[in-house]
Amino acid sequence: MSQKPTVDQYIESLKKGRKRNYILIGIFIISLMLQEIFTARGTDVFMVIFTTLFIADLICQGHLISVLELLKETSTPQTEPETMETVAS
Repeated sequence: MSQKPTVDQYIESLKKGRKRNYILIGIFIISLMLQEIFTARGTDVFMVIFTTLFIADLICQGHLISVLELLKETSTPQTEPETMETVAS
């Protein structure tokens, strides 16, 4: 039986994936810069578009993590505030 991950586990897996993606995009950008420096041909338009889409995906993941954390905070049951009626009973 496969157990569904909790929201916390899902958020943590997204954060780990983001760290890995930041490292990969950093290596990719450095390799593009080195290619630009050491070769006569310019960077492909495809590579620029790919990099832009990759960075946009990282931004979307950041927004998704923020929304999930907000949903997690608001979905936790809150104790009802102490009012005069609850104190009297």
